[in-house]
Amino acid sequence: MRRAAAARGHAMEKRGPKIGDAVSLWNFTPSPGWSQQESLVLKLCLQKYGVGQWIQIQATGLLPGKMINQLCGATQRLLGQQSLAAFSGLRVDVDRVRADNAAKVDTHRKNGLVIWSGANPTKQMRLQWQQEAKDKYSLTPEQEAEADAAVEELCAAKQGAQQPPQQPLLPAAVAGTGEALPPGINILECDAQQLSTLQKQLLLCALHHQLHSCISQTLLQHPELAGLITYQQQSQQGWLVQQQQGQQPSAADSC
Repeated sequence: MRRAAAARGHAMEKRGPKIGDAVSLWNFTPSPGWSQQESLVLKLCLQKYGVGQWIQIQATGLLPGKMINQLCGATQRLLGQQSLAAFSGLRVDVDRVRADNAAKVDTHRKNGLVIWSGANPTKQMRLQWQQEAKDKYSLTPEQEAEADAAVEELCAAKQGAQQPPQQPLLPAAVAGTGEALPPGINILECDAQQLSTLQKQLLLCALHHQLHSCISQTLLQHPELAGLITYQQQSQQGWLVQQQQGQQPSAADSC
């Protein structure tokens, strides 16, 4: 008994990552190394780039540290089936695929995933599966546009968070005057009626800058909100041009 226990202890000491293995595969957790937020990001990337496009997904930088075998395993869990051959390169409705697989009754499963129990599939069989998956689960143009926008928003938020804070761009009418907001002003609670016209423009710039920073941080912490937040930063270059031409900026250009 002692020898058996010692052998088991020795075997446990030898367990650990091997060359090419992801460390999270050895952290002894049921769903290795994936948070709910990361799974949502992966789903958006699959719907933008397609199943199996691991290099493109890695290149976004939205899933740092995730290796290809981890992306593949997490995709199997998202789709609810082990084989990804039918969806290779396709932009599919991940939730619909998983729901259909969960509803299947007369099928073989392994660790909750639908598996193929027949003979090795031929090339013709794989092509047929892909066509069926394309016809049934392909995203609509509207869904593709939503996925594209969501991933681009996440990438922009990540890039913005990595850059040092910048001061908001000042309109041309203010930049050369030396005008500034009163010291210690609370931009969220101040009385704009007490400010000069130039100070009001500075206040709009500060509010715009603060709102954009808050949205970037929120998207990084909660990527599932990427499709719901539609705020879009307006370039102030048009404002600068209008000021130089002697025109008054519109309300839409002011923030």
